[in-house]
Amino acid sequence: MRKKVFCILLFVLLITAITSNVLADVMSDMKNGMKPVMNADVTSDAMNNTLSNVIRLIQYVGSGIALIVVSIYGIRYMLASPADKADIKKQIMPILTGCVLLFGAVNIVSLVFSIADSVLPKT
Repeated sequence: MRKKVFCILLFVLLITAITSNVLADVMSDMKNGMKPVMNADVTSDAMNNTLSNVIRLIQYVGSGIALIVVSIYGIRYMLASPADKADIKKQIMPILTGCVLLFGAVNIVSLVFSIADSVLPKT
């Protein structure tokens, strides 16, 4: 009985956490409310340049670290005895997965940034 009550309460909690309240309003009122924000004196070029430099730095540093680590493990694998090769294979698989995630994540962030830069209006 307790298990059923717990499951029902958990289900109700999850449903309430997933749903959200939405305020529906007239679009013209929303635009009028956004005018102070839209007319703010913020130059997006400086922010774009800074973000692109940070993304480029992350790409270069991540690529360099990944290349060095994979090279070290490759050399260790070539010089290892057959018994040690299995251990090195076990160690290198998470590193290769991390490299793929690093390259993928940085490129996805760069892609999202370039799409957002082209879509968003210039101030």
